[in-house]
Amino acid sequence: MNSCRGLTLFYRSVQWSNCIPFVGTSRCWDPRCQTFLKLLQANFCSLTIKNSTLNKVHQPQLSAILSVQRNYASKKSAKKKTNVQVNLTGLGELIEVEEMVQRMEGAVQTMKTEFVKSLSLRSAGSIESMKVRFEGKEYELQQVAKMTRKGQQTIVLDMLSFPQMTKTVVDTLKTSSLNLNPQQEGTTIYVPIPKVTKEHREILAKKAKALFITCRDSIKQTQEKNIKELRNSDVSDSERQSAYKQVIAIADKYVAQSEEIMKGKQDELLGKS
Repeated sequence: MNSCRGLTLFYRSVQWSNCIPFVGTSRCWDPRCQTFLKLLQANFCSLTIKNSTLNKVHQPQLSAILSVQRNYASKKSAKKKTNVQVNLTGLGELIEVEEMVQRMEGAVQTMKTEFVKSLSLRSAGSIESMKVRFEGKEYELQQVAKMTRKGQQTIVLDMLSFPQMTKTVVDTLKTSSLNLNPQQEGTTIYVPIPKVTKEHREILAKKAKALFITCRDSIKQTQEKNIKELRNSDVSDSERQSAYKQVIAIADKYVAQSEEIMKGKQDELLGKS
């Protein structure tokens, strides 16, 4: 008996009415029921039988039952990040680790310096610590000027002790990020302190984000430079891959550090701290 004839006889010997009780009920999820229904689907779909009630009416319903079951398949759990063990001594045999770390730390330090220089809110304290460059040397404003208050919103700078620096101080105040408009009368400088608005705070917070991105990109450039050196190193693939992961882990640490500093500065600027 050929296979086609055998399948046909099998089909005719099984009545669809025997399957109906399992359709649309909780019993169809029994493993034995599923095996039976899948067997029907696998064999009957390949048969071309005239006036086949199963293929015309019940086959779509059977397929729907099986497809619904697949929707409940368990999802693969997300991959968890594993901690990379950094061996600076071993890594130092392949690349200049000390130089790499210095560059990354330097990027973070540059960002912090720019924060102090460019992101100060307008206040007496920020003006006192302002740096003034004169004849190749740098001074804090409070070192060269006597500072007093006139009302709540005006600071008076007396430059009598260093009159030659008066114009330099005025120029420094005008070009600072504090958006000041100082007025000079002889050796006296009047500095109105505008009220700090929400818009000004938000602008400074955006500048903080931009400075962080510059820092992050600098760290990533250092990372890529050292990975490129590793590609040309004469070591096994496993050692090279391990070194890659260590370099990336070190870079990620400095990126995370700079991002934390940035968020802290933003909170300070926006008055959240």
